[in-house]
Amino acid sequence: MTLISSQKRLQYRAENTRPIALISGAVEDVYMPPSLWIQYEALLSLEGISEADIAELALEEMPLQKGATFADCFRAVVTWRVNDWLRVTERMGLTVDTLGRQANDEEST
Repeated sequence: MTLISSQKRLQYRAENTRPIALISGAVEDVYMPPSLWIQYEALLSLEGISEADIAELALEEMPLQKGATFADCFRAVVTWRVNDWLRVTERMGLTVDTLGRQANDEEST
């Protein structure tokens, strides 16, 4: 197992933290792993919602999750919405395998 230094960990965290503007004008820093930021960007495109919409949902979630921070709730809302999209694609029969086959079929034609 490779250990990383505290400096590298802090750098990684800083690189994966973004400021999120709240409706009040305040700004909250939110850390998410790179894969979740990618899913977040896709979510904005797929649903046509804004960062402000997700921030508002996260603020609504905070009283329901005792002790949770805004960042915790922001991550939870993103994960929840992404999981909804995954369920929809599964119901449609779309998986990584079927999408990969479709891409290969298109390339070969």
